[in-house]
Amino acid sequence: MALSATVTYRRERWTLSATLHTPPTGITAVFGPSGCGKTTLLRVLAGLERGGAHTDIRFGTDCWQDPHRWVPPERRGIGYVFQDARLFPHLRVIDNLRFAGRRRFDADGPDLEQVSHWLQIDELAQRWPAELSGGEQQRVAIARALIRAPRLLLLDEPLTGLDLDSRQSVMGLLESLHRRIALPIIYVSHHLEEVMRLADRVVLMRDGRVQHVGGIEQLSTALDSPLSRQPGAGAVLAGVIAEQDHEFGLSAVDIGDNMRLLLGATPTPVGTPVRLRIPAHSVSLSRSRAADSSILNILPVRIEDWQEQNTTHAMLRLALGRHFLLALITRRSMAHLALQRGETLYAQIKGVALLSDFTNA
Repeated sequence: MALSATVTYRRERWTLSATLHTPPTGITAVFGPSGCGKTTLLRVLAGLERGGAHTDIRFGTDCWQDPHRWVPPERRGIGYVFQDARLFPHLRVIDNLRFAGRRRFDADGPDLEQVSHWLQIDELAQRWPAELSGGEQQRVAIARALIRAPRLLLLDEPLTGLDLDSRQSVMGLLESLHRRIALPIIYVSHHLEEVMRLADRVVLMRDGRVQHVGGIEQLSTALDSPLSRQPGAGAVLAGVIAEQDHEFGLSAVDIGDNMRLLLGATPTPVGTPVRLRIPAHSVSLSRSRAADSSILNILPVRIEDWQEQNTTHAMLRLALGRHFLLALITRRSMAHLALQRGETLYAQIKGVALLSDFTNA
């Protein structure tokens, strides 16, 4: 089932007014700077805060709040993972999980053994929460939320405070997890990397308002989107592993329109859908296709539009078949090449990163 919500909330001089719709499955990321209303939105959806008079929250055919009705949190069937794990310190990991299992929303959801395997926490069962690292605590917190067989999963910046290795580990588990369970997930973050790696859809917020809503591929390269103005901005592309070049340690990804991109070898099997990221600073432009370049990925693109970033640089949006790229180049280079909207050039792509693969779908 899908969530449809119009949320209002007022606190002193600050107001939240946001509309949100999620598909029945997949991750919808709510992205924006600190203080823009992301956590408040989640708390109203969960029933931890009461929305204002114009709030209307519906999950499928169920009404959770409108001017005449308010359903308490324990009856909404929501799994909520906070920034801090909030495990019961007086219970071992296994007993934290069993406690959640006795309060399931649906008898047909995954059991404790399944969830423990998915989140790789079997070996943590007899430990106390105080003995766990930050990443381990968050994995247990996510497992505890899932064991309740929720109808909707809310993740409020679950990677906050984790070191880089722990962040990468938990992100890897989350991206495989949301393809194992058929429920909508709302993921709050202000980190671009998390959104690009995990999100299927993105809700961009600022000052208590929703600015943009769309798929991650669309919004990552939209020049009017805050994502394209973030440090580390770049394009997110979907493709399929087409070939493994074992001699030179490369993998080829088919991105459609008879085009392929090469990246460093990945063990991902041929035929596996993958998600790629191409940073804007890794794309340069040329009027002709260099025949003697060390750059492996040189593809024809069309200039869609551009936007000046500052006095030195401009961000260009480039059509690459059915996909789009971003290129961050100097304004001087633009003038030297006499670039025009609509003309065809060659993009020299110096870096292609594998964000995720869907082997465990």
